[in-house]
Amino acid sequence: MTRILFVDDDPSLAEEMKFLLEETGFEVTTANDGEEAFRIAREKEFDIVITDILLIKSHGADVILHMRQFHPSVKILTISGGGWASAQFHLDSARLLGADSCLAKPFSIETLVKEINRLLAKPQNDPAE
Repeated sequence: MTRILFVDDDPSLAEEMKFLLEETGFEVTTANDGEEAFRIAREKEFDIVITDILLIKSHGADVILHMRQFHPSVKILTISGGGWASAQFHLDSARLLGADSCLAKPFSIETLVKEINRLLAKPQNDPAE
């Protein structure tokens, strides 16, 4: 079963995504900030980390950099609804930091699942992206 760590500082969104992704057949653990995500990732391996780029207690960039350093094989999907800059600015920055893929909020569960499946099918270190 695919293991997903979903990092978002909006607890209601995190729980909704957990429920919807589990209904689709994934195993999902949630974290509310980068520090919690780092602690959880030390205790359990994940196939994919989905992180919001703008987090209250930390920044999604910290999550990306930490995962790349300590869990290099994990796929990283960054999400953003914007904030002080456009969502596209944040998502482009996330790609430069090492995110494998990015989605702008809002997105449908179908779009998210499709992107997760695309990432899972992609070989490690695929130079195509």
